[in-house]
Amino acid sequence: MIFLGGLIIGGISSGIMTLMPDNASKPCYLGYYAHCSFTPFSTLILFAMTIIGTILLIKLIKYLKRKHKRAIENKPILKTLIKK
Repeated sequence: MIFLGGLIIGGISSGIMTLMPDNASKPCYLGYYAHCSFTPFSTLILFAMTIIGTILLIKLIKYLKRKHKRAIENKPILKTLIKK
């Protein structure tokens, strides 16, 4: 869970930082001096990393919900406590 959170937050923040104008030795592929000289490509890679992390996080949450639902259904005491 921590890894996926870092993947999502790191991808978003780094992707935005690559687009910012900055002093650099050469212009990026978009024609301006950006924080990263590979700006359009690095931004796409980082945003793709964010999307993959989000998909994995959603799958993990669904798996954990399904796993806990089965555990609650198998124990009648927990089932009655949760219904109240």
